[in-house]
Amino acid sequence: MKRGLPLVLVALLLMFPSVGSANPNGVGSGDFDFQCGGACHGDANMNITSPANVTIAGADIAYEGMFTSITVHVSDAVSTPTGLLGVFLLSDLSGVGDEPSDDGWTIVTNSEGTVTNYVEVQLENGANATSVTWTVRAPGVGEHTLYAALHHGEGNQDAPFFGQSQGHTVTVMPVPENLPQPDPTFAPPSQRNLGTSTVLTVPTLNVMNLTAEWRDETGRTSSAEVQPLAQNEWSVTLPASLAPNTVEWRLVLTGEGPNQTTPWFQLTSQEPPLDLNEWQIYLQATALGLFCAAFVITAQRRPPAEVEDPLKELDDETLEDLEVKF
Repeated sequence: MKRGLPLVLVALLLMFPSVGSANPNGVGSGDFDFQCGGACHGDANMNITSPANVTIAGADIAYEGMFTSITVHVSDAVSTPTGLLGVFLLSDLSGVGDEPSDDGWTIVTNSEGTVTNYVEVQLENGANATSVTWTVRAPGVGEHTLYAALHHGEGNQDAPFFGQSQGHTVTVMPVPENLPQPDPTFAPPSQRNLGTSTVLTVPTLNVMNLTAEWRDETGRTSSAEVQPLAQNEWSVTLPASLAPNTVEWRLVLTGEGPNQTTPWFQLTSQEPPLDLNEWQIYLQATALGLFCAAFVITAQRRPPAEVEDPLKELDDETLEDLEVKF
């Protein structure tokens, strides 16, 4: 047992180094503060300033509770070993409590097909620029500032790089009377299954006529089928996707007030991801390590030595004499 205990300890140590360490291959999309909660590259105080240029752009005015879009542009990005860039949309740069939701923003979709404030972009070979767009629902009336930030690695440095933009201030105003708009309860989906068309029920306010259009990754724009269902309720049908991709769509709303066009909403079609539980994997790895340790310990045990029969070498005549004597 003393000999097997070190083997068990080594197996456990081999299984747990990823917990709390840096992730050069990314952590995937998620809702993260600027410091990434320690999940991306550890303490931001250990980072190096990125040479990339990060800017943020969007409308200067938005209406309370209505949709608007924010785009983060990254240029002059350095080449990374994995080609990954982690891009943040933030309401502050304090590192804690600086997600957009902390200032009342609601992320509806983003151009990477998720609803998170942090996305990882894969740069193609030779590319040094990219953009990520978020469609968001505006917070309460007032001035609200948004920021963009960037995290990435670099093959010649052990420490990660970070960059940040100047703030972009959006003045949020009360919704004008009779303004055509989607109902505040409407939540556009961001994901769908392959092979089936998507039928959306869109509730609206102050809308007399509604049209919709969509575009694929080539940028070609087409009209979507729209049917009225009831007063201020419409059905919008988007065509099916036969391969994993992202389509964008938007609404044009007409009424007594000024016509309104929503930002582009992203709708991603993809195969359902595998549902993996990290701790189940750790438990299975632990069980496998214990099994291997037990196997090694068992293999090291020597079989008991055979006891030779003292009568084995005697001939039959001698054995008969012994039987007669005893």
